[in-house]
Amino acid sequence: MRSIYRCVWITSTICMAQYSHAELYRWVDEAGHVQYSDKNPGTTKSGTTVMTPRGTLIKKTDGVLTPEEKLQREQDAKAKREQDRQKEEAFLRDKALVSSFDSTAEIDRKRDRNLQQIQGDINSLRSRFKSTEARLNAYHTQSAMLQKSGKPVPEDLNKDIKDTEVDLLATKRALDGKLADKQRIIAQAEADKKRFLELTQDPAKTALTTPSK
Repeated sequence: MRSIYRCVWITSTICMAQYSHAELYRWVDEAGHVQYSDKNPGTTKSGTTVMTPRGTLIKKTDGVLTPEEKLQREQDAKAKREQDRQKEEAFLRDKALVSSFDSTAEIDRKRDRNLQQIQGDINSLRSRFKSTEARLNAYHTQSAMLQKSGKPVPEDLNKDIKDTEVDLLATKRALDGKLADKQRIIAQAEADKKRFLELTQDPAKTALTTPSK
């Protein structure tokens, strides 16, 4: 009798162990009916949910996607990656800001050093633009006088005029670029000071940790 009980106990234990490791599959068939099975249905149009017999979720698999759904999923994934990248960059900027400066006055000093350097470039380009413009005006005056007197304008003079016009345009573009850089330096310093105060005056923001993705 004891051996019979022992056999029953062993059999029950094995069955319970098998049951606990079984998987249950749930999906929606072509007719829109929910189906359950202990057999893997393979790829389904609706996707398949895999659960334990007690209903605990194990995983979900994707169904068959339409081209539009695939495109949307790719766009969503791309947007998520871009969002994560921006969060990471913002975290690194904040970390660099609080580790590089102890006060907003230091940010102002760095701004002033950068402005001093770029102002030197601006002054140099303005001087170059003025002298190039004067040279071009002189060439145009010379050309006009020759034409007025009925004399041909030498090819060398025409070439000088063309080359000087190109040089003047390049100088103007370089000057505009430096002026734009100057404004960016000023704006960036103001943004840095504002963010620095936010980070240093808010204890929750001061403890910079790796952003969650």
